[in-house]
Amino acid sequence: MEAILLIPQPDNITIRRTGLNYSGPGLSREKAVYDPFIENLVAEGGENFLFYLRGLGLAHKPNIMVLTSRRSNYYDRNDLKGISTLINLKKLNRMRHLDSFLSTVRAIVPPETNFIGCYSDSSNFVRNRLLQKNSGRINNCSDSFYYRQFSTDDILLLFKSHGFNIYDITEIKGLTYFRARPDVGQKL
Repeated sequence: MEAILLIPQPDNITIRRTGLNYSGPGLSREKAVYDPFIENLVAEGGENFLFYLRGLGLAHKPNIMVLTSRRSNYYDRNDLKGISTLINLKKLNRMRHLDSFLSTVRAIVPPETNFIGCYSDSSNFVRNRLLQKNSGRINNCSDSFYYRQFSTDDILLLFKSHGFNIYDITEIKGLTYFRARPDVGQKL
């Protein structure tokens, strides 16, 4: 049983845990229909993103764009004009210029766009003593490996400071996924 962390409303944020089994019989099997978006998402390592999108009811919505670390992502406002959901597959913890990235996304996506991504919650490391004890050693193995620790509170403050409202935070298999939208009332 997976632990799920949900934040239902940006105005009145409450955090609750609920049990949800993403791999069991509760996950409905859909007809085998070729969908290039889903095939690409799973091929890029985003299977849990697919579970998350299905849980939000966004998996089969049109105009979804996926940002991966495998391809260079150079888009302008016109490229993102008609998208309904922007998915960033790279964990926020590993983004060296996260503030710049969030500012850019906020500036060019339409206000009704869902921004989906994930991060490792530092409180998960505390739960697992082995990871807590060895995370510094693991993270210092390579100079090219950048890793920044976040808690859910850190993410809420970070997104608020960059003009986003977070509508959902869900933990799936040790990673925390979020759905945010630009705050239309906040001028940057």
